[in-house]
Amino acid sequence: MRTLLQVLAVWVAVSVLVGLVLACLGYRRKSRRKSQPPAVHIGGRANAETCPACSGTALPWPFICPGPDTPTEPTS
Repeated sequence: MRTLLQVLAVWVAVSVLVGLVLACLGYRRKSRRKSQPPAVHIGGRANAETCPACSGTALPWPFICPGPDTPTEPTS
């Protein structure tokens, strides 16, 4: 059991050292997500729960999208 803990401790130490060396060299992980255009409010007094720009926000009641008066098609 002690040998397993020693191996784990060495692995953690090596991982930390490799991370520090790469950080010092300026290595950055490339994002696997492609950059997406910002979400746009659908507006038109639509329900904010279906608006891509309103999702994840804490809007006060009633949950109406604060977008333009003329509705637009949701992009995602």
